[in-house]
Amino acid sequence: MHTGESWASLAKPVALPPPIFHDSMSDSGSEIGIDSKSTFPIRMAWKKDFMISPIWSWSVSTVCDWAKAVGIKTEAVQVFKEEDITGEVLLTLDENDFDRMNKDAGRRVFNMGTRRKVELERTKVLERQEIDGKST
Repeated sequence: MHTGESWASLAKPVALPPPIFHDSMSDSGSEIGIDSKSTFPIRMAWKKDFMISPIWSWSVSTVCDWAKAVGIKTEAVQVFKEEDITGEVLLTLDENDFDRMNKDAGRRVFNMGTRRKVELERTKVLERQEIDGKST
């Protein structure tokens, strides 16, 4: 029997439990002076297998997985793949490299915001790996 209501209006929302973190860093992020909200993507990514390996050992695929997990825009992730950016190369990227990748891509993929996002997230990984290395 049709009552005039759509199926969507009859659906009841389902509450999902919040994610649970069991790692050596508290959810506050206070150990390294970072607001917990800003560390959410990296803490989620940290649970992935690729975050166990030192950044210098990451493959191109691992770098791309990391970049997606921390919110680097899809177009930039694709350029990382095209340019064979491994973890070792990621550690050495500078302004000239971003400029060259933009030129090679024929478009401005790495604007100032994207460049800084890559640099900041790379620093977070390095800090996190240093903290975990000291705690083992």
